Amino acid sequence: QSEPSQSQRSSLLDNYQNNRYEDAEKLAISITEQFPNYQLGWKVLGAILQQTDRIPESLVPTQQAVKLNTKDAEALNNLGNTLQALGRLEDAIDCYKQSVVLQPNLMGAHTNLMIVYNNFGNELKEQGRLDLAIESYRQALKINPEYPVANYNMGIALSNLVFTEPAPELNDIICKLLDKEKYVRPADISKAACSLLRFDPIIKDVFSKISAGKMSELLQEIIVDLSNVPLLIKMMEVFTLPDLEFENVFKDIRSAILLSISDIKHNPKTIIFQTALSLQCFLNEYLYEQTDVESEALKELENLVEEKLTKGQQPSPTELACLASYKSLHEYSWLNLLSIPVELKTLQRTQVLEPEKEKQLKSTIPILQEIKNNVSCKVQEQYEQNPYPRWVNLQLPIISKPISTITQELNLKIENSGIDEVDTPQILIAGCGTGEHPISTASMFKNCNVLAIDLSLSSLAYAKRKTEELGISNIEYMQ
Repeated sequence: QSEPSQSQRSSLLDNYQNNRYEDAEKLAISITEQFPNYQLGWKVLGAILQQTDRIPESLVPTQQAVKLNTKDAEALNNLGNTLQALGRLEDAIDCYKQSVVLQPNLMGAHTNLMIVYNNFGNELKEQGRLDLAIESYRQALKINPEYPVANYNMGIALSNLVFTEPAPELNDIICKLLDKEKYVRPADISKAACSLLRFDPIIKDVFSKISAGKMSELLQEIIVDLSNVPLLIKMMEVFTLPDLEFENVFKDIRSAILLSISDIKHNPKTIIFQTALSLQCFLNEYLYEQTDVESEALKELENLVEEKLTKGQQPSPTELACLASYKSLHEYSWLNLLSIPVELKTLQRTQVLEPEKEKQLKSTIPILQEIKNNVSCKVQEQYEQNPYPRWVNLQLPIISKPISTITQELNLKIENSGIDEVDTPQILIAGCGTGEHPISTASMFKNCNVLAIDLSLSSLAYAKRKTEELGISNIEYMQ
């Protein structure tokens, strides 16, 4: 007899599947001793030891199960689980990869491979091997682009990183990261994004054309080319690019569009870039300097648009996007006459609908006391005109934690031990600006309530709008 009887096999599986682990373990040990080449006995014994948290003991039987049948995807997956629990992450990755090749529909192996890639990325990051850590996170995101932990960790790994060679496979990853609301602060990965953009062949070609003085004759071509760089467009939409060369290019293109507005042919690609440029200018508070010639041309365009609207006509998307790159649309008195075309829906949301929402929210924010101090009044006036910083996305903790856990993780030396015992912290953010600080804080501390105060009602309204959009309910704002 080379294998156990049918009744032994049935009893083994019945006990294991019904969580009668003690009985199943005794039978599995007996079977492996009598029939050492019977693979299922080793496989079940290893699984029982895993289930009962005896991971080191499970290694030998799981290895033996794989040795007896190297084509068993489930056994390879089990061995991967044991190796991962033992911290042998590279070996675990090899097992999971073999498992999914043998049985592509074994979803547990795919999930385990994704998790171990993320964990291996964390280990590499701790060792300072950022390039390998980023590649490991990228592999995890290839399996599931929506995996929150890997997205979050990728954002951290890319923070303030400058690439010295092309990595085109990361461009799409960063674009997708910037599409998410809570996984990354664009400011943190802006250096990485800008350094990658400089290696893009389209960007290189455009910069070459501009430096050769061909902006005027190739304007439309340059705009279309830039619209074909998704990472550039996405960065322009969500954060002010901290790069002087890009800034000068944007400023020159904005001027060129305005001064030749009648020559710009309507093109969906042109509108993509114009919209991104308008959002970039809105986010940076329209800081680009403009010449007297530009100012005159802008006045003429404003008059033209107003004249069209009073006659019952609508301006072209190109004309509207051009205006929006110099001044926010919600500031124009003729806004109520405007039917914003569908191509400009992103611009409509940012420059019309969101400012309207903030205007409504101002009346809901309580005022602690009238501001009379001269310096405070001047500071308030500055931020009422320009709530700063305007931001789109934010990196928020995936789970909130008690104060005691956070102080321990940060290794803080706290003299008052009572702080660690607070279960429902009441937190004051004094000078909360446009909401990044209170929103991050409210998401970090478990069971907390945050009171956020600021001089500027415009900043508070911006903060409250973003808080509502993110579905956060434990912050109160006050002027």
